[in-house]
Amino acid sequence: KKKASYGTAGFRDLAINMPMYQNNTQIIFRVGALAALINKTQPNKHLGVVISASHNKREDNGVKITNFRGNMLEKDMNQSQEFVNEPNLEIATANFKSFLVQRGLTVYEAPVTVFIGGDTRPSTEPFLDLLTEGTKAVGGNTLNFHLTTTPQLQFYGTFALIKSIWPM
Repeated sequence: KKKASYGTAGFRDLAINMPMYQNNTQIIFRVGALAALINKTQPNKHLGVVISASHNKREDNGVKITNFRGNMLEKDMNQSQEFVNEPNLEIATANFKSFLVQRGLTVYEAPVTVFIGGDTRPSTEPFLDLLTEGTKAVGGNTLNFHLTTTPQLQFYGTFALIKSIWPM
C-alpha cells in the first residue's frame, strides 16, 4: 500500500483507496483527528473539513482542511502527511503536538468543534462518519453540515468566527 500525500487540494485518491493506506492507516479518520488537534490551538474558533474531489471523476474523493480564516490549510502547517502515515495514533498525536509547540502554539485541552460536510459522491457519508470518529479520538466534536461545498463550509467557519467577535 502507498503512503498518503497532501497536495494543494488536500488528500485525494480513488474513493476505494481513501480509507486505508500503508500500515492500515485510515486517512479520513486521521484527518478528523488532525483537524481537532489543530483546532485545539484556537478552541474558540472552528476548522472545517470537507469531503470532496471537486471537478474530478465520481470514483475519486478527497478530504480538505480549511483554516480559521476559511482558506485551505497552509503548507507550512502541513505535518499532516507524517501524522496520517504514522501507524500508531498515540505517536502521531505526540509528534504533531510537539510540532505545534515548536511553532509557538499552545495545544489546549478545551473541547473543540470541527465543521464537516461533503459532496454528493457515494463515499461521502461514510467518510463523514470516519471524520467524526477521528475527531472524537483526540477529544473533539463535529458539527456535520452533510451536503455542502467547500466555499459553503469555509463561509460557515468564517461566519462563526465573526459571530464570536461581534455577537448578534
